[in-house]
Amino acid sequence: MLIVGKFPEPAEIIKYCCANRREIVGRFAVYATDTFKEILDSLDGNERIWIEKIKAQIEEITGKILHFSWFREKKYQNKLLYYLVDENLRRVLFISFASKKDLYWVINFVLANKEELLFHLRNLWLADPSVP
Repeated sequence: MLIVGKFPEPAEIIKYCCANRREIVGRFAVYATDTFKEILDSLDGNERIWIEKIKAQIEEITGKILHFSWFREKKYQNKLLYYLVDENLRRVLFISFASKKDLYWVINFVLANKEELLFHLRNLWLADPSVP
């Protein structure tokens, strides 16, 4: 389920990432946007459990690559989990969990804002010195 129009402005991503830092899982620090947290809170139990399992498996990055190696998706039934990966800094940013019909909207959002999203993912320590 994608909350259309609820994505944060790309310039605000850094605030959301630091405020919503989940945990360090395996080799990666996992972050989520406020939009993703809203979506996660609205999911049924099975979808939420599946996402938690994906987080637990982040020892090694998997998932279908979307246009760039840093932009990925994982499929669960008829929905897709979208996330960004910085393998050098060992960070993952969950962007959205949406149905296939919203695929192009999410992809277009990320591609249109890729420089800003990646800049903020790579520079989280500027806003929060405790970020690894």
